[in-house]
Amino acid sequence: MPGHRSNATRILLLTALVAAALTACGGFASTTSTSPAASGSAATSGSSATGSATSRGSSPATSALRGGKEAIPRLAGDTLSVAELYLRQLGLRAGQTLHKPNTKYQSGLVITTSPYAGDVVPYGSAVDLLVAVGSPGCQQPECPQNGIYVTMPDVLGQTIDQVTTTLALDGITLGSYAVEASSAARGTVICTDPAAMVKFSAAMPVKVGVSSGDPNSPPATLCEESSGPPPTSPTGPPPTSPSGPPPTSPSSTPSQPPSSPPQPSASP
Repeated sequence: MPGHRSNATRILLLTALVAAALTACGGFASTTSTSPAASGSAATSGSSATGSATSRGSSPATSALRGGKEAIPRLAGDTLSVAELYLRQLGLRAGQTLHKPNTKYQSGLVITTSPYAGDVVPYGSAVDLLVAVGSPGCQQPECPQNGIYVTMPDVLGQTIDQVTTTLALDGITLGSYAVEASSAARGTVICTDPAAMVKFSAAMPVKVGVSSGDPNSPPATLCEESSGPPPTSPTGPPPTSPSGPPPTSPSSTPSQPPSSPPQPSASP
């Protein structure tokens, strides 16, 4: 019996020690673990912070593959301070602030950048910001640009981003664009309204036609309108020669010899 009791005592002590150890381990784990909700919120906040820094630019890994270069983001419609922040996050810096008349964006908002959006530049490059001044949506007689005439530049072959910057530098607003059937490189401008080198009011937005890259796509609309109908030949029958015999030239010799005058008769 004493031996049996000693064994039972030992078993009870071992059980108590194991239970104490498990309790201690469980308490330690509970103090250091994070609930799924907390983990999710932490991950979400971290990803949102990272996303805000790279939402308009490439990731650091992609930038490294480009050899220390970065693509200029699209900043149209942003305020000046927001645009400057995005540029700093991408390793770029804001250059000059150029105020240009525009009938599409509110005054103080960015129209585009120079160089244009999408262009790849080295880290630390300065990017000029073109900021709108004027009244968006104004009717031509009420626009500040009314009475100001500009010459349409030749932008054929450029992309929409390039055209936006080219026009904005000249104080011209890019309005709508239409996709046109064409075998030209997809996304490049193939026609404009007004056409190149035409003078027009700076209050009038420019429309452009962009190539679909497929000549068999739906028929063109804007490019046909801007080029105008083909010249037609004049109607009616071709002119005819006047009727009647052709005129004759006067003859150098008379058709009949002149008659001699009558001779007086001799008297008897």
